[in-house]
Amino acid sequence: MNSIVVADAHLFTCKGITTLIQQMGPYKVVAEASEGREAVRATLDHQPDLLVVSADIGGLDCLEALAIIKRRRSIQRVLLLCETDACQIVREAIRLGCEGFLRKNTSQEDLSRAVAEVLGGRTYADPEISRRLLLAGDGASDDRIDQALRGLSQRERAVFRLIAQGHTNRTAAESMHLSHKTVEKHRAATMRKLKLKSAVDLRMLAVELGVVQRGSGTLA
Repeated sequence: MNSIVVADAHLFTCKGITTLIQQMGPYKVVAEASEGREAVRATLDHQPDLLVVSADIGGLDCLEALAIIKRRRSIQRVLLLCETDACQIVREAIRLGCEGFLRKNTSQEDLSRAVAEVLGGRTYADPEISRRLLLAGDGASDDRIDQALRGLSQRERAVFRLIAQGHTNRTAAESMHLSHKTVEKHRAATMRKLKLKSAVDLRMLAVELGVVQRGSGTLA
């Protein structure tokens, strides 16, 4: 049974998330927290399989709490719940190592899917938040994106898809029966042509363009 810590500033919301999660599968919520310091303490004490934390927790704020947790327990998997327009928080949470992000006003089905994906060692990106993150970037237009994708070679498109699905250079190389260095070269070319700075940007772009299925938001 997977252990989970839930952190949310609002008592009833926290209890509601706990109830939903425990109805979804073999999950046990081992602790709840209403502010950042409590979330850090509960996570480090219980060392759960997953921390589900809302961006609006008080006291020590969410990003500070995540920074401490990831520094002290780098393997801790985190699912961030936030408002649709919380682009800055989501970007920083991803930089800190957060494995998934999801709208707070989402469906129970999406919450269940996100929890399962992150617990399964994969990444989960809410498609609506991903779209806003993309549009809040460097002003990239749909025309520029479409043109860039048309400029990718067949190999580069294949690498694009595999990286978007969560593969590393090494696992992508194994899947394509290529050398690690060859995939690294194709990935660098793809990133340059699409004017992307990181794998996170690539994955968000893949969600927006439908390369990764929008309905699930899954990048695995």
